[in-house]
Amino acid sequence: MTIDINQANEGVRSFIRGGIAGVLALNSGAMIALLTQLSDLAEKTGSDALRCSFRLWIMGDVFGALCWMFASLAASAHVREMKTQERIWTPVGYLSFLASLTFFAFGAWQLADSTLPN
Repeated sequence: MTIDINQANEGVRSFIRGGIAGVLALNSGAMIALLTQLSDLAEKTGSDALRCSFRLWIMGDVFGALCWMFASLAASAHVREMKTQERIWTPVGYLSFLASLTFFAFGAWQLADSTLPN
Protein backbone atom coordinates (compact mmCIF):
# COMPACT_ATOMS: atom_id res chain seq x y z
CA MET A 1 0.00 0.00 0.00
CA THR A 2 1.44 3.31 -1.11
CA ILE A 3 0.58 6.56 0.60
CA ASP A 4 0.25 9.61 -1.61
CA ILE A 5 2.36 12.23 0.18
CA ASN A 6 0.29 15.14 -1.19
CA GLN A 7 -2.93 13.56 0.03
CA ALA A 8 -1.38 12.93 3.44
CA ASN A 9 -0.16 16.54 3.62
CA GLU A 10 -3.62 17.83 2.75
CA GLY A 11 -5.07 15.74 5.57
CA VAL A 12 -2.59 17.22 8.03
CA ARG A 13 -3.29 20.74 6.76
CA SER A 14 -7.02 20.29 7.26
CA PHE A 15 -6.43 19.29 10.91
CA ILE A 16 -4.14 22.29 11.36
CA ARG A 17 -6.71 24.68 9.87
CA GLY A 18 -9.39 23.28 12.17
CA GLY A 19 -7.19 23.60 15.25
CA ILE A 20 -6.16 27.16 14.49
CA ALA A 21 -9.75 28.17 13.78
CA GLY A 22 -10.71 26.51 17.07
CA VAL A 23 -8.27 28.45 19.25
CA LEU A 24 -9.17 31.70 17.51
CA ALA A 25 -12.87 30.99 18.07
CA LEU A 26 -12.31 30.12 21.74
CA ASN A 27 -10.47 33.33 22.54
CA SER A 28 -12.62 35.58 20.34
CA GLY A 29 -15.81 34.01 21.66
CA ALA A 30 -14.65 34.52 25.23
CA MET A 31 -13.96 38.20 24.55
CA ILE A 32 -17.36 38.67 22.93
CA ALA A 33 -19.09 36.89 25.82
CA LEU A 34 -17.22 39.08 28.29
CA LEU A 35 -18.23 42.23 26.45
CA THR A 36 -21.89 41.22 26.29
CA GLN A 37 -21.97 40.47 30.04
CA LEU A 38 -19.67 43.28 31.12
CA SER A 39 -22.15 45.21 33.25
CA ASP A 40 -23.31 42.09 35.14
CA LEU A 41 -19.78 40.85 35.64
CA ALA A 42 -18.52 44.26 36.77
CA GLU A 43 -20.95 44.09 39.69
CA LYS A 44 -19.72 40.63 40.74
CA THR A 45 -16.01 41.18 40.32
CA GLY A 46 -13.50 43.96 40.14
CA SER A 47 -12.51 45.58 36.90
CA ASP A 48 -8.93 44.31 37.32
CA ALA A 49 -10.06 40.70 36.90
CA LEU A 50 -12.11 41.57 33.82
CA ARG A 51 -9.25 43.53 32.34
CA CYS A 52 -6.84 40.66 33.00
CA SER A 53 -9.15 38.08 31.39
CA PHE A 54 -9.71 40.29 28.38
CA ARG A 55 -5.96 40.83 27.93
CA LEU A 56 -5.27 37.10 28.23
CA TRP A 57 -7.84 36.34 25.53
CA ILE A 58 -6.38 39.05 23.29
CA MET A 59 -3.00 37.35 23.66
CA GLY A 60 -4.70 34.04 22.86
CA ASP A 61 -5.98 35.51 19.60
CA VAL A 62 -2.56 36.98 18.80
CA PHE A 63 -0.86 33.61 19.32
CA GLY A 64 -3.61 31.87 17.33
CA ALA A 65 -2.98 34.23 14.42
CA LEU A 66 0.78 33.74 14.76
CA CYS A 67 0.18 30.00 14.72
CA TRP A 68 -1.56 30.43 11.38
CA MET A 69 1.46 32.32 10.04
CA PHE A 70 3.94 29.73 11.34
CA ALA A 71 1.88 26.89 9.86
CA SER A 72 1.94 28.69 6.51
CA LEU A 73 5.71 29.13 6.73
CA ALA A 74 6.15 25.44 7.61
CA ALA A 75 3.89 24.34 4.74
CA SER A 76 5.73 26.62 2.31
CA ALA A 77 9.08 25.23 3.47
CA HIS A 78 7.75 21.69 3.08
CA VAL A 79 6.64 22.33 -0.50
CA ARG A 80 10.01 23.88 -1.35
CA GLU A 81 11.79 20.99 0.40
CA MET A 82 13.54 23.38 2.77
CA LYS A 83 13.87 20.88 5.63
CA THR A 84 15.73 23.21 8.01
CA GLN A 85 13.07 25.91 7.70
CA GLU A 86 10.34 23.30 8.10
CA ARG A 87 11.99 21.99 11.28
CA ILE A 88 12.06 25.52 12.68
CA TRP A 89 8.52 26.69 11.84
CA THR A 90 6.65 23.50 12.67
CA PRO A 91 7.51 23.40 16.39
CA VAL A 92 7.13 27.18 16.66
CA GLY A 93 3.62 26.77 15.24
CA TYR A 94 2.80 24.05 17.77
CA LEU A 95 4.10 26.22 20.61
CA SER A 96 1.96 29.13 19.41
CA PHE A 97 -1.07 26.85 19.33
CA LEU A 98 -0.37 25.70 22.89
CA ALA A 99 0.19 29.28 24.00
CA SER A 100 -3.17 30.29 22.55
CA LEU A 101 -4.91 27.49 24.45
CA THR A 102 -3.03 28.41 27.60
CA PHE A 103 -4.02 32.07 27.38
CA PHE A 104 -7.66 31.03 26.94
CA ALA A 105 -7.48 28.73 29.97
CA PHE A 106 -5.83 31.35 32.19
CA GLY A 107 -8.32 34.01 31.08
CA ALA A 108 -11.22 31.73 31.94
CA TRP A 109 -9.57 30.74 35.23
CA GLN A 110 -9.00 34.38 36.14
CA LEU A 111 -12.62 35.28 35.48
CA ALA A 112 -13.99 32.22 37.28
CA ASP A 113 -11.68 32.78 40.25
CA SER A 114 -12.82 36.37 40.62
CA THR A 115 -16.58 35.79 40.18
CA LEU A 116 -17.27 32.49 41.91
CA PRO A 117 -17.46 32.33 45.72
CA ASN A 118 -14.56 30.64 47.51
